[in-house]
Amino acid sequence: MTLRYRALKDSEIRLITLITDPSDPLYRNDMICCKLEHFCLSENQKSDVFKIGGKVKGWTRSWDRNGVDLKQMEHSLLRKSPKDKTQSNWMSNALKIPPTSSGSTPPTSPFDENTENTLPWRYIWGDYVALSYLWGPQDSATDVTILVDNEKFKVRSNLAAAMRQLKVCPRIKQGFRLWIDMICINQENTQEREIQVRKMKEIYASAWHVVVWLGVEAEGSDLAMMALRYLSRRHQHASSSTHPDIICQPGWRVATRMRYTSFKRDIHVHLYRLLTRQYWYRLWILQEIALGRNDMPVLCGNSYINWSDIVAATTLIQQNELGFWMATDWALFFNNNGLTEGEYGYIKWQKADITRGSVRNRDQWCRPEWRKFADMANLQEDQSRFILSHPLEHAKNNEIPRSDPQDEGMPVGLDTTHSQDQRFWKALLLGRSAAATNPCDKIYGLLGLSGLSKLELSVNYNFSPEEVFITFARSVITKSHSLSLLRFTSNPVGEILRPGDSQTLRKRHVEKYIISSACVHTDLPSWAPCWICDSGASWETKGYRAGIFLPFNPNFETVVAISGKRCILSLSGASFDRVENLSAFHACEVDEMFPYNNSSPPTETLSKESTAKDRKIESPYSSISEALWRTLVGNRSSSGCLPAPNAYSCILSIRALEAWQDDFLASDKAYWLGKTLTQFRSRNKELDIFGTKLGDILKSPSLVSNFKNGAKEWADAASCARTTLEYRRLATTNKGYLGVVPAGARSGDVVAVLAGTEMPVILRPAGEHLQNDLYKIVGLAYVHGLMDGEMMGMVQTGKVKVRDLRLC
Repeated sequence: MTLRYRALKDSEIRLITLITDPSDPLYRNDMICCKLEHFCLSENQKSDVFKIGGKVKGWTRSWDRNGVDLKQMEHSLLRKSPKDKTQSNWMSNALKIPPTSSGSTPPTSPFDENTENTLPWRYIWGDYVALSYLWGPQDSATDVTILVDNEKFKVRSNLAAAMRQLKVCPRIKQGFRLWIDMICINQENTQEREIQVRKMKEIYASAWHVVVWLGVEAEGSDLAMMALRYLSRRHQHASSSTHPDIICQPGWRVATRMRYTSFKRDIHVHLYRLLTRQYWYRLWILQEIALGRNDMPVLCGNSYINWSDIVAATTLIQQNELGFWMATDWALFFNNNGLTEGEYGYIKWQKADITRGSVRNRDQWCRPEWRKFADMANLQEDQSRFILSHPLEHAKNNEIPRSDPQDEGMPVGLDTTHSQDQRFWKALLLGRSAAATNPCDKIYGLLGLSGLSKLELSVNYNFSPEEVFITFARSVITKSHSLSLLRFTSNPVGEILRPGDSQTLRKRHVEKYIISSACVHTDLPSWAPCWICDSGASWETKGYRAGIFLPFNPNFETVVAISGKRCILSLSGASFDRVENLSAFHACEVDEMFPYNNSSPPTETLSKESTAKDRKIESPYSSISEALWRTLVGNRSSSGCLPAPNAYSCILSIRALEAWQDDFLASDKAYWLGKTLTQFRSRNKELDIFGTKLGDILKSPSLVSNFKNGAKEWADAASCARTTLEYRRLATTNKGYLGVVPAGARSGDVVAVLAGTEMPVILRPAGEHLQNDLYKIVGLAYVHGLMDGEMMGMVQTGKVKVRDLRLC
């Protein structure tokens, strides 16, 4: 059943009017009925009152008519009752509710429909809301027939449920229209679809509200929505980030009793299932939420809360993350239904942790990505100032930060640029981890974000995904004046050994698991990231400036090879070293070749300019141990792009920390960080670090019972080290440098610094059927002593020569 669409004019969009009045001739009691009309969003369509800032319908932005006092409901539904008077303080305070200014906290400000009826609309034709929802699978058995202008039209079940719920909402009854992409865009007209995708930013930004629909009430979603509202209230009234009466700071003494929060166990299950609904993994929501207001309504069944409530609640959870996810893990484990393979939220061995841009190992259940919601909220805040900056141009005007840990910090200008740059790449990382039916939408679905709209990419669904990805990469490289996009290049990791599926706790066999495979889209050049395949770990932006002083003049050319046309990127750079020894990327890596110690001396030159003398340069470090610990932590503090303080040298003494106090640092976090690094040392203790075994430099583990002095520095350093080493290899080079390279790197790969790169790049000669002097990118690397523009000094002294490098 296809609608007979009338062609849209340039400035027009279609809007839906839901028929809610039983006296309307189009009303049907047993069906969803609506009208589809054309309207214009141009300035001359706005009402005179709205233009001068007067009050119009919906001026309060409140969604529902009345607020609800939830204090007693939360008291009875969310809290555990104390079992006895001897329990800890946080349990004895479990029933205390923080006071509010009015005695209760309604989810929104109430609105008076009678008063608003006398006000004009924003537009001379009325106003509208834009729906953000999950399309869901197409299934003729569950699709629902609705009436659009008295014509039958099939929509998917989730949209039908949303329209049925919106039909009874006071604002829709008041006269607000709806924009729903599945109906308002002729999905069978490719040209119209492309035009409307380009207008998505205007459509969502111009809406009175973006309304989020999570789906029908299921799996305790009503209680989960109530819990989110309660946590939001706690966060808003908190004097500190800790809430010991509801979330216990985990320590081994408390852990043995398995009590982490005062919520009922089922509440954790309900929250988990709500926050891992498929909606949150949909790519299009990134721009839809970013273009909405922070108080936009989020609907799930009959319940609704504001988007700001979700952000505040998940922020509180993030601040108390360790205790909360432990409680969630236990709740899921003891839940009778459990999690089934294929269900959102179930991942057998790994999960993509967007909070750090890396892949984290987990045994069975993946924890909800709490920080994802804060990242999406940041996209909202950034829309007015979210531009594609030229970080390298700004960096040239600032002095290079010294490695002296006594420095107060980086120049203000550079730090600001770093923050803007990091948020732009965070948006891309969010998009990469999201799901899209059409691979091209992995790019097109983000173009409504202000930073990406500056790229001025055209939307063309006739292009293949590879063509779209190449076009996007060229545009980002050209307009950002950098190669920061290389952090998203595919990095095949390999296999690790893991225990068998432990969800039953009975299978103890060991099986192989591939962390991430090589990209299967062989038509893509290595400098153009694939947005479909798993890329492995991505480097965070930490203010490195390895290639900022080299002239950045990228040139793109197309060459013909046996396998077809290839797009070549040529730019200036210096290939001056080779990878030599390599650690294992994981303690359980299957390949027994690692750790790899290269016993044979270098036998070939790196380039025509290299000489035997170049290859015999001694290690540039005055202290190998200092170079090692700075390499392990990426020479950055946990706070961001500041150089690592000298206190981080404690990382050389790997300690599996044991705590007997209920203190956050003296607890599970420090213990598991210590365990991770202990396993790293155990696997790689024979790695040759310029004549010394790695195990001799990293001291043997030691258990301590009281370590408050220096505990924070150790935990911060260990956290930085785990982020740096995650699915990467510690490496040495022929010229005596220490670094951390991609898991796919091999001995003999070229270490190069390219113009416009924040970090050195590992290259591998293409050596195939194309032409000589071509390289493929293996990935970015941290190489200690080359991260802050030192390469330019080598060029000026003649130690290294800059030449054109060609990447395929």
